[in-house]
Amino acid sequence: MGSKRIGLARVEAMLESLKRELDFAGSRFVAVKGVEMCAYSAEAEADGTEGFTSAAISIPANAVITNMGCVVTSNLVLSTTMKLECFFGTTVGGHELTASDDDGLMANGAGPLVAGKGTSTIAHENTILGGNATLVPEANQGYSTSARTIYGSIVPSTGDIDSGKAKFWVRYILLD
Repeated sequence: MGSKRIGLARVEAMLESLKRELDFAGSRFVAVKGVEMCAYSAEAEADGTEGFTSAAISIPANAVITNMGCVVTSNLVLSTTMKLECFFGTTVGGHELTASDDDGLMANGAGPLVAGKGTSTIAHENTILGGNATLVPEANQGYSTSARTIYGSIVPSTGDIDSGKAKFWVRYILLD
């Protein structure tokens, strides 16, 4: 009877002919240590009463926040001429993570603020999104040994945001 063993030369030839590619399309990595990760909210929707806040964005313990931002995904229809502010906090409607700037997202205008407009704590992202001013992170808030829940908000200086939607994101590096 013949042997069912494969020779070394045959094994080497089979290994050399393999494709050395990994297709991660559709994959989602969560809490990978040492790699910049991005957590984002579901679309937050204006309901005609002043501004609106995102659902909770969960950031794990021992993470350093590197960026926060928002983008309008459906035109924000405004009730009057107004300024729009975007900010982030650890409480609903809070400013714990970014400084207040009442026209950071949009300077005084009648709107609508169109889909694709947004702002970020990184200047070149703010530029590409067409934000009025780069978001300014608050000092000493980037790292936490505890897990955090973060909320993004869009608030008008006056009047209401009648309709529209936006998404918010937080990028971070997990240290442990």
